[in-house]
Amino acid sequence: MSGNVRVDVKELGEALNSALTMMETMISNIQRFMPKAEETDISISELARVAGGERALIGECGYLLSKTYKSQVEECSLRGQLIQLHSICQKNNKSIE
Repeated sequence: MSGNVRVDVKELGEALNSALTMMETMISNIQRFMPKAEETDISISELARVAGGERALIGECGYLLSKTYKSQVEECSLRGQLIQLHSICQKNNKSIE
């Protein structure tokens, strides 16, 4: 060493031991929470997959509801035409008699 630096070896050793104890505590806590973090990651991935599937199903439901509505409108139109044709046929039958 150069210069006039003095180190209290005992104090330095205590500081290093304190830092080591702190790191060991942190490692222990991290290791304890890792399985839960991994489980949470798996759950989030599964949730994202399910949400994507649900989004696709909602889109399909919207399409089918739209198609059903169009079919109902067409059915009402055809029923109206049928009623008109039935009415015309009855008038024609009465005028023939």
